[in-house]
Amino acid sequence: DPELKRLVTVLIGQEAIHSKMHNEFNDVLAEHRFPVTFYRFLADRVFEYGFKRLSNRMQLSLMAGIEHFTAVLSEYMMKNEAVFYTTDDEKQRALWMWHMLEESEHKDIAFDVFQELSGDYALRMRGFALAAFTILVLVPLGGSLIPLIRKPTNLISPRYWKDVRRSLALIAGPKKGVWGSTLGHIIDYTRRDFHPQDHD
Repeated sequence: DPELKRLVTVLIGQEAIHSKMHNEFNDVLAEHRFPVTFYRFLADRVFEYGFKRLSNRMQLSLMAGIEHFTAVLSEYMMKNEAVFYTTDDEKQRALWMWHMLEESEHKDIAFDVFQELSGDYALRMRGFALAAFTILVLVPLGGSLIPLIRKPTNLISPRYWKDVRRSLALIAGPKKGVWGSTLGHIIDYTRRDFHPQDHD
Protein backbone atom coordinates (compact mmCIF):
# COMPACT_ATOMS: atom_id res chain seq x y z
CA ASP A 1 0.00 0.00 0.00
CA PRO A 2 1.93 3.07 -1.22
CA GLU A 3 -0.12 5.46 0.93
CA LEU A 4 0.59 3.44 4.07
CA LYS A 5 4.30 3.36 3.15
CA ARG A 6 4.24 7.15 2.81
CA LEU A 7 2.56 7.52 6.21
CA VAL A 8 5.15 5.22 7.83
CA THR A 9 7.92 7.41 6.39
CA VAL A 10 6.19 10.49 7.85
CA LEU A 11 5.83 8.69 11.21
CA ILE A 12 9.56 7.86 11.29
CA GLY A 13 10.36 11.52 10.63
CA GLN A 14 7.94 12.66 13.35
CA GLU A 15 9.38 10.22 15.87
CA ALA A 16 12.94 11.37 15.08
CA ILE A 17 11.92 14.98 15.85
CA HIS A 18 9.96 13.74 18.88
CA SER A 19 13.05 11.95 20.22
CA LYS A 20 15.24 15.01 19.62
CA MET A 21 12.78 17.24 21.52
CA HIS A 22 12.60 14.80 24.43
CA ASN A 23 16.40 14.67 24.65
CA GLU A 24 16.68 18.46 24.64
CA PHE A 25 13.97 18.74 27.32
CA ASN A 26 15.64 16.03 29.41
CA ASP A 27 19.01 17.78 29.12
CA VAL A 28 17.39 20.86 30.68
CA LEU A 29 15.87 18.71 33.44
CA ALA A 30 19.31 17.21 34.12
CA GLU A 31 20.65 20.73 34.78
CA HIS A 32 18.04 20.99 37.56
CA ARG A 33 19.14 17.80 39.34
CA PHE A 34 16.56 15.48 37.80
CA PRO A 35 18.00 11.92 37.55
CA VAL A 36 17.91 11.89 33.75
CA THR A 37 21.05 9.74 33.36
CA PHE A 38 19.57 7.11 35.67
CA TYR A 39 16.30 7.04 33.74
CA ARG A 40 18.06 6.83 30.39
CA PHE A 41 19.97 3.85 31.80
CA LEU A 42 16.72 2.20 32.94
CA ALA A 43 15.01 2.85 29.59
CA ASP A 44 17.97 1.38 27.69
CA ARG A 45 17.80 -1.78 29.84
CA VAL A 46 14.03 -2.13 29.33
CA PHE A 47 14.45 -1.84 25.57
CA GLU A 48 17.57 -4.00 25.29
CA TYR A 49 16.48 -6.83 27.58
CA GLY A 50 12.72 -6.49 27.14
CA PHE A 51 11.08 -4.97 24.10
CA LYS A 52 13.83 -5.69 21.56
CA ARG A 53 13.79 -9.40 22.45
CA LEU A 54 10.16 -9.72 21.40
CA SER A 55 9.31 -10.94 17.92
CA ASN A 56 8.87 -8.25 15.26
CA ARG A 57 5.13 -8.96 15.17
CA MET A 58 4.86 -8.57 18.94
CA GLN A 59 6.92 -5.35 18.88
CA LEU A 60 4.52 -3.96 16.27
CA SER A 61 1.51 -5.03 18.34
CA LEU A 62 3.05 -3.39 21.42
CA MET A 63 3.71 -0.19 19.48
CA ALA A 64 0.11 -0.08 18.23
CA GLY A 65 -1.08 -0.55 21.83
CA ILE A 66 1.18 2.17 23.20
CA GLU A 67 0.09 4.54 20.43
CA HIS A 68 -3.51 3.93 21.55
CA PHE A 69 -2.65 4.99 25.11
CA THR A 70 -0.82 8.11 23.90
CA ALA A 71 -3.80 8.97 21.66
CA VAL A 72 -6.15 8.71 24.65
CA LEU A 73 -3.75 10.83 26.75
CA SER A 74 -3.50 13.39 23.94
CA GLU A 75 -7.25 13.77 23.68
CA TYR A 76 -7.53 14.12 27.46
CA MET A 77 -4.78 16.75 27.65
CA MET A 78 -6.21 18.80 24.79
CA LYS A 79 -9.64 18.78 26.47
CA ASN A 80 -8.27 19.51 29.96
CA GLU A 81 -5.49 22.04 29.46
CA ALA A 82 -6.16 23.73 32.80
CA VAL A 83 -5.31 20.53 34.67
CA PHE A 84 -1.82 20.40 33.20
CA TYR A 85 -0.82 24.00 32.55
CA THR A 86 -0.56 25.54 35.99
CA THR A 87 2.44 27.56 34.84
CA ASP A 88 2.77 30.66 32.71
CA ASP A 89 5.72 29.12 30.88
CA GLU A 90 4.53 29.33 27.28
CA LYS A 91 7.50 27.36 25.94
CA GLN A 92 6.66 24.41 28.16
CA ARG A 93 2.98 24.62 27.21
CA ALA A 94 3.86 24.78 23.51
CA LEU A 95 6.14 21.75 23.80
CA TRP A 96 3.48 19.60 25.43
CA MET A 97 0.64 20.77 23.17
CA TRP A 98 2.78 20.06 20.09
CA HIS A 99 3.53 16.64 21.57
CA MET A 100 -0.18 15.89 22.04
CA LEU A 101 -1.11 17.07 18.55
CA GLU A 102 1.66 14.94 17.06
CA GLU A 103 0.54 11.84 18.98
CA SER A 104 -3.03 12.39 17.88
CA GLU A 105 -2.01 12.92 14.26
CA HIS A 106 -0.25 9.56 13.84
CA LYS A 107 -2.38 7.48 16.24
CA ASP A 108 -3.54 5.05 13.53
CA ILE A 109 -0.36 4.34 11.55
CA ALA A 110 1.17 1.55 13.68
CA PHE A 111 -2.32 0.04 14.04
CA ASP A 112 -2.89 0.06 10.27
CA VAL A 113 0.54 -1.49 9.63
CA PHE A 114 -0.22 -4.21 12.19
CA GLN A 115 -3.58 -4.93 10.57
CA GLU A 116 -1.99 -5.00 7.11
CA LEU A 117 0.86 -7.35 8.09
CA SER A 118 -0.88 -9.53 10.66
CA GLY A 119 -4.37 -8.62 11.79
CA ASP A 120 -4.15 -11.35 14.44
CA TYR A 121 -6.63 -10.29 17.14
CA ALA A 122 -5.08 -12.45 19.89
CA LEU A 123 -1.66 -10.96 19.17
CA ARG A 124 -3.15 -7.46 19.18
CA MET A 125 -4.61 -8.16 22.64
CA ARG A 126 -1.25 -9.46 23.95
CA GLY A 127 0.45 -6.31 22.71
CA PHE A 128 -2.29 -4.21 24.30
CA ALA A 129 -1.82 -6.00 27.66
CA LEU A 130 1.93 -5.34 27.56
CA ALA A 131 1.29 -1.71 26.56
CA ALA A 132 -1.11 -1.33 29.50
CA PHE A 133 1.48 -2.75 31.89
CA THR A 134 4.13 -0.41 30.47
CA ILE A 135 1.98 2.74 30.60
CA LEU A 136 -0.02 2.07 33.77
CA VAL A 137 2.63 0.36 35.91
CA LEU A 138 6.21 0.86 34.69
CA VAL A 139 5.95 4.56 33.79
CA PRO A 140 4.21 5.69 37.04
CA LEU A 141 6.52 3.48 39.09
CA GLY A 142 9.56 5.08 37.49
CA GLY A 143 8.10 8.58 37.84
CA SER A 144 7.33 8.08 41.52
CA LEU A 145 11.02 7.49 42.21
CA ILE A 146 12.13 10.93 40.97
CA PRO A 147 11.33 12.93 44.14
CA LEU A 148 12.86 10.19 46.31
CA ILE A 149 16.07 10.10 44.29
CA ARG A 150 16.35 13.90 44.34
CA LYS A 151 15.52 14.16 48.05
CA PRO A 152 15.20 10.90 50.05
CA THR A 153 13.79 12.76 53.08
CA ASN A 154 10.58 13.20 51.05
CA LEU A 155 9.58 9.79 52.43
CA ILE A 156 8.88 11.43 55.79
CA SER A 157 7.48 14.68 54.40
CA PRO A 158 3.69 15.23 54.74
CA ARG A 159 3.88 17.62 51.77
CA TYR A 160 5.32 14.82 49.60
CA TRP A 161 2.51 12.41 50.53
CA LYS A 162 -0.09 15.11 49.91
CA ASP A 163 1.39 15.51 46.43
CA VAL A 164 1.31 11.71 45.95
CA ARG A 165 -2.43 11.71 46.71
CA ARG A 166 -3.02 14.59 44.29
CA SER A 167 -1.00 12.82 41.60
CA LEU A 168 -2.89 9.55 42.06
CA ALA A 169 -6.19 11.42 41.74
CA LEU A 170 -4.93 13.08 38.56
CA ILE A 171 -3.83 9.75 37.09
CA ALA A 172 -6.63 7.42 38.21
CA GLY A 173 -9.55 9.50 39.50
CA PRO A 174 -12.83 8.05 38.13
CA LYS A 175 -14.40 11.38 37.10
CA LYS A 176 -11.51 13.70 36.22
CA GLY A 177 -8.44 11.46 36.30
CA VAL A 178 -6.48 10.84 33.12
CA TRP A 179 -7.01 7.08 32.95
CA GLY A 180 -10.01 6.79 35.26
CA SER A 181 -12.19 9.09 33.15
CA THR A 182 -11.04 7.59 29.83
CA LEU A 183 -11.40 3.91 30.69
CA GLY A 184 -14.16 3.42 28.12
CA HIS A 185 -11.96 4.87 25.38
CA ILE A 186 -9.02 2.68 26.47
CA ILE A 187 -11.08 -0.53 26.60
CA ASP A 188 -12.59 0.28 23.20
CA TYR A 189 -9.31 -1.03 21.76
CA THR A 190 -10.45 -4.56 22.65
CA ARG A 191 -13.30 -4.46 20.11
CA ARG A 192 -12.53 -6.70 17.14
CA ASP A 193 -13.69 -3.97 14.73
CA PHE A 194 -11.91 -1.13 16.58
CA HIS A 195 -9.99 1.50 14.62
CA PRO A 196 -8.16 4.53 16.13
CA GLN A 197 -10.13 6.87 13.86
CA ASP A 198 -13.34 5.82 15.62
CA HIS A 199 -12.39 8.60 18.06
CA ASP A 200 -12.00 12.05 16.54
